[in-house]
Amino acid sequence: MLRTFHCIFSDPASHDTVASLSNDVGEPGDNFYVVELGEFEIFVSKNKKKARKVATIQSGSSFGELALMYNAPRAATVTV
Repeated sequence: MLRTFHCIFSDPASHDTVASLSNDVGEPGDNFYVVELGEFEIFVSKNKKKARKVATIQSGSSFGELALMYNAPRAATVTV
């Protein structure tokens, strides 16, 4: 099972499975994630063009920080 950990929360109950993780462009940036296990792909779309894969992240990597730091919508889509 792939999982991510919400760094903002210290409660183990705050773990999400990938099935319930929604992290799409334009959504509110309300969490910062660190990959505990597995691999995720990062996609970015500019000027309403087809999204392109810009990175693959693995255990120990993180995502979601920009939306939190700048109080802005998500700038990328994260998928399994």
